[in-house]
Amino acid sequence: MKLHILIVIFSALLSTGCGHYVAPVPPEMLAPAPVNNFTVAPMTDGILFAFTSSKEDARGKPLKSLEGYNLYRREFVEGEADVTKPIGYSKIATIKDDHLAELAKLQEQALAEGKNPNKIKAPAKFTSFTFKDTGLELGKAYAYRIVGVNQKGVEAEVDRLVKVDFKGDESQIVVVR
Repeated sequence: MKLHILIVIFSALLSTGCGHYVAPVPPEMLAPAPVNNFTVAPMTDGILFAFTSSKEDARGKPLKSLEGYNLYRREFVEGEADVTKPIGYSKIATIKDDHLAELAKLQEQALAEGKNPNKIKAPAKFTSFTFKDTGLELGKAYAYRIVGVNQKGVEAEVDRLVKVDFKGDESQIVVVR
């Protein structure tokens, strides 16, 4: 009787796992890829950033979570350290991105209506963003980073990086990456 129970337990244990091991994915690989359709425009009183949501994570797979985007700025002095290093930047804004939650609702609704949920896309009003940075000093140079953040608070390692020599409407803008 005991042998029979042991055989049943052993069989149950063997049948519950396939023995296939998948290495865990580091959190930074689940962070959003850089934003899309990224533009920067000079204005008399500041700089206007526009972009659309990331749709993939750092691995190139569809995003599972997205909190939004952190925007960082620092004053840049010519001959100073490389702007590509995330040193000396201060967060100036956080832009919330709810497009994944809205997309999930729309896909659920489509499924309930018998439609293919994979063909549903989030409306542009949930995926398009703008931010205007004002209060800049004429003649000063600034560097900006736009970084995606997932819902676990993990920032992307890859960001959008911009250098701006602020001269109002005549500002010189260089998108570094």
